[in-house]
Amino acid sequence: MISDKQEALWVAGLLATNRYRLLRRVDLRNLVFPEPEGDVKSAVFVDVETTGLSHGHDKVIELGMQAFDFDAKDRIVGLGPSYQGFQDPGMPIPSKITEITGITDDDVRGQSLNMTEIQDIFRHSRLIIAHNARFDRPFVEALVPETSEMAWACSLQDLDWDVMGLRNKSLDYLLMRHGLFHEAHRALDDVQAGVALLGEDDPDGQQLFARLTKHARKPSFLLTFHDTPFDWKDSLKALGCYWSSGDDGQVKGWSMKCSSAEEAMALHAHVGEELGQVEAMLSRYNALTRYKSEDVPNHREILKPN
Repeated sequence: MISDKQEALWVAGLLATNRYRLLRRVDLRNLVFPEPEGDVKSAVFVDVETTGLSHGHDKVIELGMQAFDFDAKDRIVGLGPSYQGFQDPGMPIPSKITEITGITDDDVRGQSLNMTEIQDIFRHSRLIIAHNARFDRPFVEALVPETSEMAWACSLQDLDWDVMGLRNKSLDYLLMRHGLFHEAHRALDDVQAGVALLGEDDPDGQQLFARLTKHARKPSFLLTFHDTPFDWKDSLKALGCYWSSGDDGQVKGWSMKCSSAEEAMALHAHVGEELGQVEAMLSRYNALTRYKSEDVPNHREILKPN
């Protein structure tokens, strides 16, 4: 059996060569937290495994939750309760889902989620986080309707990974770039990995959770051009717009996320000057309304052609 001292010596020797990069398995028991400053609140990282991608049709088969404490400086300073449970969807699990998650019909047969335990964790949380909250939030809201009135953040979208030089935003890749790895595609493993990731520092030495909350507190804006000529397609794509089919509840048309209303209005004016006059929809969201299944912004207005 290898002792901790031997392991530490081997690791130090490999790192000293500067030819290796080592990854540590995520283990929340080994996290070291700063001393809390000011009021301490709780948040929870959630993940669902489902029978498919449609929140209107598919069912949750596994839920994972990991609560944690954060202080007045938005630093993770401790861990709260965790939860993992299976739920029988009342239908066979598609083979592709079993291939991805490893969850079988035998795992979920006759199983149900402990709603009392789940609701208690949510009741003590000020913020819910998911890695791709646009997927997880609708499923969680269907399970626990009270979460529809809570603030949500997304570790995929609410962190400026591009600015930090990270183009791939998958949880596996982000963990790897921070020297970590985990067993992917199981709900509890994923949420504990998410908490471990948010406890890491950004390039400026600030905890990633603090960077996440700073962004999540800000309003976000979505500008959508609808009824545009087909031949504008390539020009709009070149500006950074993406096509929204309307299937996800958002307005159908060419959309672009903006950091401010002023940026959105400037883009609308630019399109009017370069391509032609067109009406656009400007939607404003915050942490209470982002990532819902239905597109319910805090405010929406029509930008008329100049």
